[in-house]
Amino acid sequence: MAMINKSNSFITNIFFYLLLVFFSGTKLYSETVFEIQKIESLDDITSLDTNIKSKWYEIEDTLNPKEFTENYFESQLSPMTWKVITIPSTYKRENVKNNFIWIAKSIYLNSGHHANSISLRLGIINDRDKVYFNGELIGQTGEFGSSTPQAYDKVRIYEIPQRLLRLDNENIILIQIESFFEGEMGIAQDKTEIGPSKEIGKLFYKDEYIKLILLMMYFTVGIYFLFLYIRRRKETENLYFSMFTLLLVVYQFFRNQLKYEFDFSFVYMKKMEYLIIYIITPLFTHFIRSYFRFAWNLILKIADSIILIILLYSLLITDIKHYNFLNINIIQPLWLVYISMIIYFLVKKIRENNRDAILILVGMSFIVFGTVTDSLSTRGIIVFPRILGYLFIFFIMSLAVILANKFVQLNQEIEELNEGLEKKVIARTEELSKTLQEVQKLKTAQDGDYFLTSLLIKPLGRNRAKKDSVNIDFVLKQKKTFQFKQKESDLGGDLCRSENIRLNGKDMIVFFNADAMGKSMQGAGGAIVVGSVFDSILERTNLNESLSKEYPERWLKNSFVELHKVFESFQGSMLVSIVMGLIDSKTGLMYYINAEHPYPVLYRDEKASFLGEEVTFYKLGAEISQGFVSVNIFQLKKGDIVISGSDGRDDIMILDPKTGQKEMNYDHTLFLKKVEKSKADLSQLVEEIKNTGDITDDLSLLSIQIINDLQNGFEENLIEDVKKLLTQKNYLNALEKLEVYTDLNPVDTEALFLQSFTLKKIKRYHEAILVGERIRIRDPKNYKNIVNLSHCYSMVDNLDRASYLANLVPEGKEKEFAKKYLN
Repeated sequence: MAMINKSNSFITNIFFYLLLVFFSGTKLYSETVFEIQKIESLDDITSLDTNIKSKWYEIEDTLNPKEFTENYFESQLSPMTWKVITIPSTYKRENVKNNFIWIAKSIYLNSGHHANSISLRLGIINDRDKVYFNGELIGQTGEFGSSTPQAYDKVRIYEIPQRLLRLDNENIILIQIESFFEGEMGIAQDKTEIGPSKEIGKLFYKDEYIKLILLMMYFTVGIYFLFLYIRRRKETENLYFSMFTLLLVVYQFFRNQLKYEFDFSFVYMKKMEYLIIYIITPLFTHFIRSYFRFAWNLILKIADSIILIILLYSLLITDIKHYNFLNINIIQPLWLVYISMIIYFLVKKIRENNRDAILILVGMSFIVFGTVTDSLSTRGIIVFPRILGYLFIFFIMSLAVILANKFVQLNQEIEELNEGLEKKVIARTEELSKTLQEVQKLKTAQDGDYFLTSLLIKPLGRNRAKKDSVNIDFVLKQKKTFQFKQKESDLGGDLCRSENIRLNGKDMIVFFNADAMGKSMQGAGGAIVVGSVFDSILERTNLNESLSKEYPERWLKNSFVELHKVFESFQGSMLVSIVMGLIDSKTGLMYYINAEHPYPVLYRDEKASFLGEEVTFYKLGAEISQGFVSVNIFQLKKGDIVISGSDGRDDIMILDPKTGQKEMNYDHTLFLKKVEKSKADLSQLVEEIKNTGDITDDLSLLSIQIINDLQNGFEENLIEDVKKLLTQKNYLNALEKLEVYTDLNPVDTEALFLQSFTLKKIKRYHEAILVGERIRIRDPKNYKNIVNLSHCYSMVDNLDRASYLANLVPEGKEKEFAKKYLN
């Protein structure tokens, strides 16, 4: 304790101290006596961080640590000026002599039991250091005078030799620090402490391994969403989130102290950190933009271009100071642009009552709070535990939960729409696969194979539609003909079918004309599958009351989707083009879908023309997404004939009189001329085709003829009357008229919309939704119907569906329709 009374006079010391503080405004000491921190026991770890009982001192003068310590203990020091500083903290120093400083601390060590090995933990020192204990060097990190950074983010832990410990006495810690970044030097982060080497090392590795565990969690999340993007390429938000998370893992690993266990170059580790810093904020911005479906606007394009240029330039150089300059002067200001765009996107979605946007903004607020708190704590302005790492893991995991929840919700919607369709398709596919396996076993005799296969196909191509007002007729000529046991037959992939069915209380005729791709057995296999699945659909409809109550549009769409799902399971090895549809035998309204099949032909008033040239879907089984499946409608009248045919109707080898050679016909309008010439009579039409040239493919033709007057109840002024009743809010009378009218005139989509709108007004929301969905299947771009339908879903608390539909409405029209139809 002799060092406590080193000065000549306590009163004199106080006087000089007050004079220095008064004139300099800084805590300066004209004496060399350091305030002593008492260490009660070396059996436990004791913090050396700056507090009321623990002070650190700093000086910029040059000194000899051994000589200084000896003179200090002998009270023979010449006057030196030391400044009290906060440890740990980061602050700028200007005009530092020789680009280094000394920091010092005095500790009093009690005798008694203590560990065999004692160590100092000195936190993260910027950039290189030499540590002396009682005048002797006990550790050094980095090469003084080097032009490259050494280890300005490394935690220093140095063991103190037992012989240097002065028990029951004062001990002096001296640290010489040299900077890399101009003016930035000191113990910047982490903590300072003294204690048993084993305990200090244990806590050090425990902290770093916990950080690694958190990184493994981030890594798992990042890989999961990367695989999710690979499976669902359209959802780019999964890619951005995955890249953001994985780069964060790399960045945090290079911030982890365990990296020094590997022989990595410090400069290249810092280069990697800076490159990640450049792009991680833009990645998060694009994640938010993609998740909420915002466009890549001009502001982001300019900012991204600047980031890309800096990134490419930084790849070509290896200068940490240059990286730091770019980060401070360009990258960080650009962060303000990205953060502003993030806030703009989130606020816009919050105004639409988007719950995910609210959660993300709250999470970002916590991250900002943690960043500010940790920065203030690092600079010694406040004393508070570091919380950013813990807040960040909750933020990342909450984002992962939001994305996963979106994926789950999407699957739930699909399951609800399909109403168990997937299980039915799987079951039916298994049955059909077994059937095809049996067919493949019949290869011992080719003709026998063909014959048995033809027996399977023929029952599937029945014409059982019987209605007085509509006449259905088929012609089917397969390209492959054969003879088996003195029986002639043919085999191919074309198939026609018609059947009576009752939907929503109405008598309907269902039909299809299909062409399975492939020759002979392959095409026949496709025909068997399409016929079998169609039989299954019809049987379920007849037995299931809920299916038989569906509107024609919904039934036809579901049937088409089920067929597509079955063929999709064959992974492109079996494709089918098809025209399938329904005809209301009472009104003559035809509902149909064309899946890459030749356009149906309408023969009316002795003129032939194509139907539905603007709308087709990909073949059944095509792995390309079909998108939204819509249904075409066309009102037939007495005398109309609709003919659907496979591509065999156009694949004709025609003799060129000039060259004398046969060439393939590429004129698709030739079929129209043949229909007109034959007056749409199938038998004569086939002859016309044969007379034109050689048929090179399977040929199938299906004819639909309206032979009687149809029961239509067109009232010219009814819609106007209904609109007047709606204006008068007489919804019940309006609905009564609309129900009668739409029953007789289902072709009138405008009347259906008024019916859905009226049902909504009288709060029969579920019925309104059924009619609205019916309209949407007919006309997916009927935006006023989508707005009305979205409102109905919101009234039955199906907010996800309501939001999905509302997002389909383009900007501009949304406000107009919302004001007109949702008020």
